[in-house]
Amino acid sequence: MRPSSFLRVAGALALTLCAAGARAEHPHMRGGGMMGGEMGMDPGGGMFMLPLVIRSVGLSAEQQSKVQGIMAAHRQRFHELSGQLRTANEETLGKLLANGPLAAADLAPSTKRVLQLRQDLMQEGVAVALEIRGVLTPEQLTKAADIRKRMQSLHAEMEQLLGEHGPPPGAP
Repeated sequence: MRPSSFLRVAGALALTLCAAGARAEHPHMRGGGMMGGEMGMDPGGGMFMLPLVIRSVGLSAEQQSKVQGIMAAHRQRFHELSGQLRTANEETLGKLLANGPLAAADLAPSTKRVLQLRQDLMQEGVAVALEIRGVLTPEQLTKAADIRKRMQSLHAEMEQLLGEHGPPPGAP
């Protein structure tokens, strides 16, 4: 694999994991399956795509076991960070909705905490992506990049068909 292809695939995997890390605090956006429920996988972000892409590259039984082990090894950390982020977001929202005066400086500590937790989630996502990437063969990485590119094309086509914001709320 050429160095530029290697960097593109590595970047794609890392970004896929990182894209949804910030959304991990939403319990209704968690997925399940091979990659685990506490990993912050949401249908609106890149993290949701990773299990689909990984599953589509034709993992051997040994590779599946390794990927599951990687996810299991990180599950507790994602769960802890997600819980802390949920709490920090709730505290910030509580301050915003409380009666009385409020200035940006009043929110600075909680905003800083939220940003740090999001960064921690992203870093954990990158660590997972790199570990999973190490399990894949060059052919599987190429296939994953192709699948991702096709999924992006489908997403762009859906946006074009539905408009920028998709169907209105409550639409069937």
